[in-house]
Amino acid sequence: MLCKPPSFLLSLRGCQRDVEVWQRILKVRALVMTPRENLDMWIKFANLCRKSGRMGLAEKTINSLLGDGDRDEFDQDSGGPPHVLYAQLKYLWAKGEHEDTLAYLVEFTRKLAEDLGYGPGASQKSDYIQTGQVPGLTKLLARCYYKRGEWVMALSDDWGSSAPAEALVAYGQATELDPTWYKAWHAWALANSEVVSHYTKASRDNENEALPLRIFTDYLVPSVRGFFKSIALSPGKSIQDTLRLLTLWFNYGHQADVSQAMQEGINNVSIDTWLEVIPQLIARIHAPATNVRRLVQQILAEIGRAHPQAIIYSLTVASAYPSAPRKRAALQILDRMREHSALLVDQAEMVGQELKRVAVLWPEQWHEALEEGSRLHYAENRIDAMFAVLEEKHQMMDQGAETMREVHFTQTYGRDLADARDYGRRFRVMGARTDLQQAWDIYYEIFKRISKSLTGMQILELFDSSPKLLDARDLELAVPGTYQSGKPIIRIVRFVSEFEVISSKQRPRKFDIRGSDGKAYKFLLKGHEDLRQDERVMQLLGLVNTLLAKDPETFKRHLTAQTYPAIPLSPNSGL
Repeated sequence: MLCKPPSFLLSLRGCQRDVEVWQRILKVRALVMTPRENLDMWIKFANLCRKSGRMGLAEKTINSLLGDGDRDEFDQDSGGPPHVLYAQLKYLWAKGEHEDTLAYLVEFTRKLAEDLGYGPGASQKSDYIQTGQVPGLTKLLARCYYKRGEWVMALSDDWGSSAPAEALVAYGQATELDPTWYKAWHAWALANSEVVSHYTKASRDNENEALPLRIFTDYLVPSVRGFFKSIALSPGKSIQDTLRLLTLWFNYGHQADVSQAMQEGINNVSIDTWLEVIPQLIARIHAPATNVRRLVQQILAEIGRAHPQAIIYSLTVASAYPSAPRKRAALQILDRMREHSALLVDQAEMVGQELKRVAVLWPEQWHEALEEGSRLHYAENRIDAMFAVLEEKHQMMDQGAETMREVHFTQTYGRDLADARDYGRRFRVMGARTDLQQAWDIYYEIFKRISKSLTGMQILELFDSSPKLLDARDLELAVPGTYQSGKPIIRIVRFVSEFEVISSKQRPRKFDIRGSDGKAYKFLLKGHEDLRQDERVMQLLGLVNTLLAKDPETFKRHLTAQTYPAIPLSPNSGL
């Protein structure tokens, strides 16, 4: 049996995963406990050597545990401990002896299964059963089946061959032997999804021939259920599995069996599972497939009930989109949130609207509109499109000024803009090109004056740019990007009264928000940009960091990509 001294195991596992560090510690430990009395950590050391490319040291360590000196071939009848023999198999595979090692593994797995009482040739009188080692060795047997599936696909990599069937059987055995092991469920679900992807590609190559029904029943539904299981068992964040699950759902959720499996899975996982994929769910809030749309809206409504702070900004953005179905779906969920978080919803809408106002002031909006209108008129001769762009800004001014800056803009440019609008309307009725030229003469003069004023804009004071933000105090709303499930909510205490305008083409604003924890949180408020793209890039970098943390070499070098929250406020602005 493996000897596991708890305090030593914990102290060594807390050390840096470096061969030299572990070797020094284990040598000291060997003064009081032989390697065969401390198999677990010496096996882990051999695995660490193998993963670090120290193959000679890995071989020496494994042979010392087997007690046979130098050994070039695998011999499962040598009497060596099963865990050591399994480590030797992984070492032989890493050396490149793939076909032989897989054959050794198959035979080793068969013999171990029989000794543990599994399979047709099972023995109920083996030493393992008599000495009570079955529970520990059953987990080892699960690892053997897992490696078998992994190595079979490494040798084949053809998801249309017979290899996936063998791999799926092996992964399935691993999940049955160790039902709480995340890796087995993840591998089983991923293998099923790869088979589905293979047949989907094949159907596209055959002029979109329909997928056989058995693909859904034999692979797709099991993959969905497997991913839900792996998500539930994941020791940390499971965003990779969640994204893969969403891909299957969004592609095949219109199928009744898939929709039913999704409903069952949703009921069995924590609502926190969906917090990291809110952008993907919001993007499908108006999905054409009824089954998908219904479940997406169900999940979003449940998030809104359990974690309103996590979803409120995304929903307010979706509710302002020009797409009528998306807007209608988002407003429905917001209305349901008002039943339990009315103040939060109102504050989020106010803060979002006012930050958008400060992100792109009226002079900047007109500057951008006149540039676009000029291009449409002079470069592309699209008169109707030009008038549509300019009319949108005229209608904005028709709604009335709400801040001192907007009042000043109206007083400075209102009369000239009204005259240009009248010339434009006369052109559209009479068709005289002189009227259109008169309109653009006025627009051009306004454009020059606005351009000059923007170059001197360095500081924005909230008292004349957004008095509502200045007056906002002690809100229920969390500081954007700070909400984390299970941790105290950091609420907005106030907005600092000055926004610094950075001198670049898009003129982003730099400002602080004071949080309820006493800290000042710095933000960059960006207009003229769709921050949903930045949001997805941050998700990607988060996945990259997960991979970097799992690799011993990159982890040792503390390699990570810097990430930060990206919070869209509208289709063209955000934090």
